[in-house]
Amino acid sequence: MRRQEAIVAAVRQLVDRVRRQIPDVASHNGTSANDVKPIHVVRTFGYPGEDDDALVLSTMFTFHDGTLKVHCNLMRENGPILQDLGTRDLGIQPSEPEIEAVVAEVENFIGTLDQFIIAALKG
Repeated sequence: MRRQEAIVAAVRQLVDRVRRQIPDVASHNGTSANDVKPIHVVRTFGYPGEDDDALVLSTMFTFHDGTLKVHCNLMRENGPILQDLGTRDLGIQPSEPEIEAVVAEVENFIGTLDQFIIAALKG
């Protein structure tokens, strides 16, 4: 659970940086965890009333075909992926250091998105 909390903290910092440039941005979040998706963090960025144009940041750790895969991307709601960390396949039984390393990679990726989000929303 602390890994999900670390990712949520990185997302909150991102929201703060975006709001410093676009104070009226609407941003909503959701998290979940279960046996198939032990970590799932979603955050939207958009203007009030313009949900179809919102940007969606999604981070998902999911077991697929027996291996733990990690996805993190920023996409337009009902549209294309705009920025993508790519899929990380950690295998059947990833070690703690492997998991910690990919969490750090996700946090770093999230940390790079503020100017992209600001430009996309202002664009």
